[in-house]
Amino acid sequence: MGQVKEEDWAQWRGLVSEQVESGKPDMIEGFNDDEIRSNQSVGRCRLKTARRCAEAEAIEQARERLAQAGLTSADVARVRMKAAEGLSYKGGHTYQHPADKALVWNAKGQKPKWLRELEVSGGTAVEMTANDNAPPMTKKMV
Repeated sequence: MGQVKEEDWAQWRGLVSEQVESGKPDMIEGFNDDEIRSNQSVGRCRLKTARRCAEAEAIEQARERLAQAGLTSADVARVRMKAAEGLSYKGGHTYQHPADKALVWNAKGQKPKWLRELEVSGGTAVEMTANDNAPPMTKKMV
């Protein structure tokens, strides 16, 4: 989104303050249907312009804050991508609790309670390899 010219922003603020000061919002009763539709169109256009101006101003402020912290928008995008990826497990692989080796899950069906609790606390299950001497799947599949 490009920068909004300061004169456009000033013009919009001036139009809004004129409308409020003159009491024109209450004068709609004197308009016919075509005039009302025309004014609705103008109003939507002005609201859209105001929203774009506010967005551009917010983006500019965000860029300034990022620059002050020594960051760029690309740094923010990387953080969002990592958060969106979330925790994923591959079906058919076996995962176990990092502290309680008896708690295992084969990544089929819903996550067990112990795994959901582990993720809420910020932990992750450890993927077991074939060489890990996996305990039998009949053990404590909570």
